[in-house]
Amino acid sequence: MNSELKKIKKLYGEKFAHWCRDKFPTILSYEGRLLEILQNLFYPTKSLWEAMEGNKELQTQVMYRVFNYYRDNYPVDEAELDLGKSPEQLCDEAGYMLIKCETVEDVERFRKYYLPDEEICTYKNVAGRLNECFIFFAVKKGVDKIERGNPPQRDDEYGTSVMSLQFDKMTGRLKITNRYNHTVNGCDATLSNNLENIAPGLTCSFENYYGIKEVDGIGKLDIDNIVMDNSGRIYFYNDCVGKSVYYCEDNVVIRNGEPYYYDKDRFELIEYFLYDKDNETLIDLRHEDFPDKKEDGFVQTFKNVDKVDIVKDGQGNRVFKGTNKDGTTFEITVDRKNRIIAYKNDYLTECGSKFMARCTHLKSVEMENLVYMADRCFYYCRGLEKFYAPQLENAEELCFYDVRSLKEIYCPNLMFVGDHFCSRCDNLKRLDLPCLEQAGKECFGLCDSLEEINLPKLRIIGDRSFECASSLKKLSLESLQTIGNKCFEECDKLEEVSLPQLQQLSGYCFSQCPSLKKISLDNLLAMGNYCFSICGSLIEVNLPMLIIMLDNCFYDCMNLQEVDLPNLRKMGANCFYQTSVRKVNLPQLTTMFGYSFYIADSLEKISLPNMSNMSEHCFSSAKSLQEVSLPKLEILLFKCFEKCEKLKKIILSPKMKEKQFSMDDEFAQKYKNIVVCEEGDSDEDDGDEDDGDEMD
Repeated sequence: MNSELKKIKKLYGEKFAHWCRDKFPTILSYEGRLLEILQNLFYPTKSLWEAMEGNKELQTQVMYRVFNYYRDNYPVDEAELDLGKSPEQLCDEAGYMLIKCETVEDVERFRKYYLPDEEICTYKNVAGRLNECFIFFAVKKGVDKIERGNPPQRDDEYGTSVMSLQFDKMTGRLKITNRYNHTVNGCDATLSNNLENIAPGLTCSFENYYGIKEVDGIGKLDIDNIVMDNSGRIYFYNDCVGKSVYYCEDNVVIRNGEPYYYDKDRFELIEYFLYDKDNETLIDLRHEDFPDKKEDGFVQTFKNVDKVDIVKDGQGNRVFKGTNKDGTTFEITVDRKNRIIAYKNDYLTECGSKFMARCTHLKSVEMENLVYMADRCFYYCRGLEKFYAPQLENAEELCFYDVRSLKEIYCPNLMFVGDHFCSRCDNLKRLDLPCLEQAGKECFGLCDSLEEINLPKLRIIGDRSFECASSLKKLSLESLQTIGNKCFEECDKLEEVSLPQLQQLSGYCFSQCPSLKKISLDNLLAMGNYCFSICGSLIEVNLPMLIIMLDNCFYDCMNLQEVDLPNLRKMGANCFYQTSVRKVNLPQLTTMFGYSFYIADSLEKISLPNMSNMSEHCFSSAKSLQEVSLPKLEILLFKCFEKCEKLKKIILSPKMKEKQFSMDDEFAQKYKNIVVCEEGDSDEDDGDEDDGDEMD
């Protein structure tokens, strides 16, 4: 390895140096030239090869970027420059013939591939299009054997068998036109107008061989967390604010395209924190750059630091071992990119607002004596896996929000959590918080790996908590007294629910829980809108204390067969809509709003001994219904029992019979073949007696 490659190895890594030796032999023949190019294009970092390794498309992009810089900045005979494969070669490897068209006759050669009503618009004025665009045709090998799709799809084999690649000469903008032309939608955006979808490296190859720089193609390197300064040099960043400030590796901050290099002898840029080794202080640069942003509470932990020793841990990481003036200690572990990966603090009792928020590579936290966390602590720490705080009692809103990697949280004394606590924690499987009493809104929402919870003291949970906890199978909250709207909505695997102390269930709770089979709410008095709607596995409902049920409860519970609500007085609209109910016990029900028991196809008989007010369309389309007892009914509104084709007998009060079924009444005419009895009557063709018992 020559001296230049050794320098490249030191700055960019050994594997990158080997790659350079293979790809740039011509440039390496000029001492120092390749290193100069690389340093102008890429700030020295081993992260570059980490991104490139195994990614041939990215390697091609980097290679062409180097070639372009070389060609633009040094006098060179292009014959000696290895530009890689030509567009024609790349297309040939992808199974296409690529032909550049320079005359009208060249373009006309390809008209034969289009059906008469599918010719591309180019053929309306070929000369004019050639003046505006560079035109190429890519024709699939064996094109004559490719059949049309049925139905035609823009990117199917036929549609992409003949493509016209047209680059606007003024802007470089590309459109790839389709063989189907306007028969399909988006015919001028075939393969998303991305040359890389034809052959990897084709974008750069067109630029190198034809000087065509495609505006809408891959103008930037396909790498996460990179930023380009105003000179075109690329840096890897750890954090950013909008698109104006980037906190990069190696003590570099890019502000509005201008790089700022902090003295390495004095400063350490860790994430977005600047550690001043001379003064033993920590600065939140996000707050410094944007004063309207609240300072990270982590900064306050350095107010009483006496000294910090920096040691290596044997795994390529460094540990900042801090000692405060009172002798207490802490440890911050950072990786080689100066990203915080671990934090340990045994003296701190309170975390200030936004404590370590957005430290996305932080993996573990140990805080032995922590009692209180202000808002947004560890917010968006997507790499955090373990959190240990055995004395923690209170956590305010948005703590642990969007911590996608969190697997273990140990806080056995935690009693209160604010809104959004542990929301969007995708990998959290078990939740064990034995002292938790109150949770705010949207806590534990979208935790789709959560399988088991232990919250024996939980009394209050806010709106949308545990929403979409799609792996949870069993729920038992023996102390729960208050629950917000939409809690446990869309819990796909939830099978059993036990809430023995709960008296009021808010709207949409347990809606769309398709696996729910068993519910136990022995003290429930009131139920909000849409509770238990669309619970397709629910077969039986027994709620002994329930008094009020609002709209759409048990709506579309397709397999529900038995309903036992002995104290229910009021039922909202659309309840038990489209169910398979066969057995109903509603002895105290007085009011039923519209469309309840609509399309209850399996119901044959029902007795509602205290029903006084029934709204429109109740029991409509209950096609198996034969007998109804409504001895105290006073109001029966429009189209109740409509399309109940098997209905034979209705028992009403004498007053209601006279009112509702007078001879000129439209309702009576429609159901004139139904035997209408007063309470206590018996139909001579039916020997059954109505003794007032429940009708099954």
